[in-house]
Amino acid sequence: MRRRGGPAPYLRLELAVKVDQATEAYRLHGDGLTFAEVAERMSVSVTTAWRRCRWYEDWTRPATIGLPIRRIPPQRGTRACPRGRPCIPEVDHPELQQRPQRCGARRKSGGGDCENWAMRGQRVCRVHGGASPQARRAAARRVAAARRRRGIGYALHQHC
Repeated sequence: MRRRGGPAPYLRLELAVKVDQATEAYRLHGDGLTFAEVAERMSVSVTTAWRRCRWYEDWTRPATIGLPIRRIPPQRGTRACPRGRPCIPEVDHPELQQRPQRCGARRKSGGGDCENWAMRGQRVCRVHGGASPQARRAAARRVAAARRRRGIGYALHQHC
C-alpha cells in the first residue's frame, strides 16, 4: 500500500472522490441550498461542504473564460491556501502565459532584426526604447487592459 503524506494520511481523499463530492456540493449549492443543507445531504461537515464547493469553482474557473484547465488548485482553508482564493496563474497572470518575443526593431547596419529579447508587455528591447518611462507605463496599461478584458483582476485573489 502506498503511503500518502500529511499528518493523518488516512483522512486524504482520492481525487476522483473529491471531484464527485465537489461536483455534488456545487450543484446543490447552485440549486439554492445553504451549505448547512448541502452538508446534511452529503453527510459531511458544513466546512467540508463549503471547501468542496469553492474548490470546484476554483478548479473550473479557467474554463469559464475559455482557457484550458491545467492544474488542480489547493483547497481553501487549508495550510496550502490559508485565506482568499488561490492564485491561478493562467487566469490571474495572462501576461505570464504569453511566449517571450524578440525585439522587432531593425539593426542600424541594416542586417535584419535586433535579436535581443523584448521587454515584458512590449515589442522592443531596452536598447530600442523599451526601458523609457513612457514605454514602461504603456506596457503596464496594456497588461491591465488585458486583465480587464478577461474580467479578472487582483481583487479576486489576495496573494500569489
